[in-house]
Amino acid sequence: MRTFLALLLSLLTGLAFAQGGMGPGPGTRHSAGGGHTIAFSTLANGSTGGSPIAGSGTYAGTAPTSLSSATWGGGCSGSSTPAGFSATGGTWSATFTVPSGAGSGCTITIVDNLSAGATSPGVTISAGPFVGPGPGDLQTFAVWGGLRAYSIAMRGTKVANVCNVSDATCADMFSSASTGALVITTIGGSDCAVVVCTVKTLYDQTGNAKDLTNATIANRPTLVVNCNNSLPCLNFNGSQSLQTASFTLNQPATISATGIRTSGVTWQGLVAGGSQMALYFDDGTLGLNTISMYAGNSTCCSAIQTNGSWHNFQAIYNTTSSFLVVDGNVSGMSNPGTFFITTGVYYGKESSGTFVLTGRSTEMGVIPSALSSASATALDANQHAYWGI
Repeated sequence: MRTFLALLLSLLTGLAFAQGGMGPGPGTRHSAGGGHTIAFSTLANGSTGGSPIAGSGTYAGTAPTSLSSATWGGGCSGSSTPAGFSATGGTWSATFTVPSGAGSGCTITIVDNLSAGATSPGVTISAGPFVGPGPGDLQTFAVWGGLRAYSIAMRGTKVANVCNVSDATCADMFSSASTGALVITTIGGSDCAVVVCTVKTLYDQTGNAKDLTNATIANRPTLVVNCNNSLPCLNFNGSQSLQTASFTLNQPATISATGIRTSGVTWQGLVAGGSQMALYFDDGTLGLNTISMYAGNSTCCSAIQTNGSWHNFQAIYNTTSSFLVVDGNVSGMSNPGTFFITTGVYYGKESSGTFVLTGRSTEMGVIPSALSSASATALDANQHAYWGI
């Protein structure tokens, strides 16, 4: 009877879940025909039952050709069949579905086919990061641009077109195929952590071809490689912005964005649609440490934010039943007016160009529907999980 050597598993330290949730990785032994167990500290962060997570890792020796079941335990129950499994060049990846009732202290046991497919006694398989859903896995956006992958399906695709000094070279930067994080590359030999690099185009990753762009070098935001929690961001200096080509979108709609106002006491647009359906930082009329939504009614709809601090914003426009969600806190319903998007979307200013952001942001998007408070807080949780905001 053929005997296989026991295979030692070395789980990578600090397994990532849900684009930011961290879980301890206890070492386990893996024998042929068995599986390996990955423990998570939490399965929150917007990953509700039915949402996808992506797993990846490494192997040595003969490549596994499949993963069979993924059995959940601890704070979770149920099982899901891995989809899209591939293993090549020493790495493997697959997508799993979060079971209903996901909570803290969950474990997952992934069973591979090593008992049937391993021919080398030196085969090992190790778990890498598990990455939760992007915003596009939670909601369908009309336009979305940001410095990460929009969804699990969009990992490994282009995120932004970035230029070095004086546009000597412009090149696309992509998200990681395994984690969805922006992969920082040199531009024409220039290191964007050392020289000033401008973002010429932030690609619309929804597939709707509404890229946000600016042809004028001085008027583009700059890329900050190590901005907040060692992740990148866009810096707007009070004269810089990006915008889409013209399109129209009526209410109901939702604006979603991350942002920080770093200085200034005037109105500053974060995301706005032509006809000024806008999300902006206030000038003191409603309080300097406030964020407001506007659609024709200038005395409506503000919520507390803190200048100099990062926040997640969801502005739900549905005339009299509109509301704001800031860092997961839901405001009361009000009526910001009935204005809508008529000439596309502006990022870093409002549509007239008078009120321009002095601050930073990592992502923005517009959803062609009014989110419920539960959906808005789930989107906020997703942003918090990834950006640590």
